Amino acid sequence: MCDWEVTSDEIEAAEKLLLPQGFHFAEDAQDVIRYWKSTDVSACPGSGKTTVLLAKLKLLADKMPFENGAGICVLSHTNVAVNEIKTKLSDYAEKLMGYPNYVGTIQSFVDYFITFPYLRSVTSEPIQLVDNKVYAQHLIKLFHSNRAYQTINNKINTTIRQRQSRYTDSASYVENLYLYNGALMIRGQEKPIARASADSAKQYSAAVKELLMKEGLVTYNHAYTYALSALSSNTSLSSLLSKRFQFVFIDEYQDCSQIQRDILSMEFNDETCCVFRIGDPDQAIYNSENELTEDWLPAADALHISSSSRYSQEIADILSPLRSGKLPINSLTEKSCITPSVIIFDDSTIKCVVNKFIVILEELGLNDPDGTYKAIGWIKNETAAGRKIGDYWDGFQASNGSMSENRYWPMVDAICDELVCGKIYKAESIFRKLLCRVLKFLKQTDDEGKTYTFTTVKKALDDRYFDVYRKGIMSLTTIPEYSRLQVDPIVRSTINVMLDPSGEGKVDAFSALPRYFMEDTVIHSTGFANRNVVFDPIRGRKIIFSTIHGVKGETHDATLYLETETRRSSDIKRIIAQYTGARQENKKINNYSRKCAYVGFSRPRKLLCVAIHEKTYTGNEDAFKAWKIYDCRDNGKP
Repeated sequence: MCDWEVTSDEIEAAEKLLLPQGFHFAEDAQDVIRYWKSTDVSACPGSGKTTVLLAKLKLLADKMPFENGAGICVLSHTNVAVNEIKTKLSDYAEKLMGYPNYVGTIQSFVDYFITFPYLRSVTSEPIQLVDNKVYAQHLIKLFHSNRAYQTINNKINTTIRQRQSRYTDSASYVENLYLYNGALMIRGQEKPIARASADSAKQYSAAVKELLMKEGLVTYNHAYTYALSALSSNTSLSSLLSKRFQFVFIDEYQDCSQIQRDILSMEFNDETCCVFRIGDPDQAIYNSENELTEDWLPAADALHISSSSRYSQEIADILSPLRSGKLPINSLTEKSCITPSVIIFDDSTIKCVVNKFIVILEELGLNDPDGTYKAIGWIKNETAAGRKIGDYWDGFQASNGSMSENRYWPMVDAICDELVCGKIYKAESIFRKLLCRVLKFLKQTDDEGKTYTFTTVKKALDDRYFDVYRKGIMSLTTIPEYSRLQVDPIVRSTINVMLDPSGEGKVDAFSALPRYFMEDTVIHSTGFANRNVVFDPIRGRKIIFSTIHGVKGETHDATLYLETETRRSSDIKRIIAQYTGARQENKKINNYSRKCAYVGFSRPRKLLCVAIHEKTYTGNEDAFKAWKIYDCRDNGKP
């Protein structure tokens, strides 16, 4: 533990390095920078928590080396911290990212220090990390081939045949099975489908063990389960890790699943090392309302950063009622004089909403063609009942669908998208699909002379290209920016090395691929393809359509929040009580809608605009008295 007093000169030095000229850390941010004991840190959107973390890392780098060769550990769900250190603490990057320190994702840390060493002690098979789809196929094959699994096999078949589940086929059903405290669970359902003492739960557990012992198969979720087993059976691991890492920073802690929280609490002793859990409990939208994970509640003595330099006080006052406890937010920016806006529409004018948004931008002088303007919503599923993002604009693509698998660049874009969300396993799955397409074009076949499939290519990867492929996947997790420019060379290099008999990667497999497959599309300034973009005919602005989940962590010049519906109500209807003080049922879906709105509303620096159906607005006018009202039904005159 460390207990030194950070001087004003040290704070000033960090400000000069990390903040724009003339800017200073707010008092609550300085309190966090000066604090050196284990604690929770709750930071509102736009509070600059990443910059505060960098300031603490800069101070620690100045103090290194530590006693007994201890280091610093920085964990998050993506490699954003790696990129930030390289760009904003470039003079310290080599020191901070080298031994004895560790900067990376929670998954990679747990795998490297806990899971893989543990699994190597229980099986001699090479460990293969696979996604849930591939794993389900192996489970189904095992259930069918061995009578020892008759009970679980019958249960699956009966459930599908009698349509007792939301999952309509065996593959998707098995893919969503998992164990929780020994009980057999299925995603989307809170209660177990079989208690721990039931034969089906025991057989599922035995099948998981058999796939590990005989084939070395492990899913990304199983990796955490085995980590828990390792930590429970070897209590010295926590002591060793707590000595190795004197300072531990866990960013975006609110997005940790329950098993991640359990592992992190077992890995590091709060009293032996300094552990900072940093996040915003009201932005926990990656653990959905169907998950068992409860919202993270910072400790009663947690530190709070409630000052934001992203948006004006007008937007801050809209956000405060959506926070747990309705805690106020203090804007550090000058008053913008831009009032948050509401666009009212009905069924016949929903397609006019985006044009009305453009008119409002023009009216307010927000006409920078290079500015960031986004239209975002929660529900994107094209087959979902109720209002969804695509209802506002016919050109919206909820997903890449088959297009991704028939073009190289959309598949690279999809890999980028999953890496941004920290979903390495999904990025690997897309990489493997891309590899199958390449092998098919090159007329490469498996040992039986058959065309490679998504499943059969896995055997070739394990038998012949394990090291090369794994190196390629791991390289994707360490790049500074998840863009085409960064991902494309890794994909090409990995595949070329695999297909070169000499192993030197001198073969250019991509030169032999069909032109239509490699045909490029217009590249967006961020490196992604220009998809889901409406071009404003007035100024050439780009209005980018996305989801709330897709823009978490972003900052926009202006944001159009689109009301969407699920479970016979809308996200906006569910949050109206936050502004009127009316009593609201304590349901998970209501709480989740609140968090989605909170994340979406907190993206813009200048203009927050919300599109609301007339049925939502009528009768609830008082909830929007702080907003400027535009109406698509009467040509939008305010």
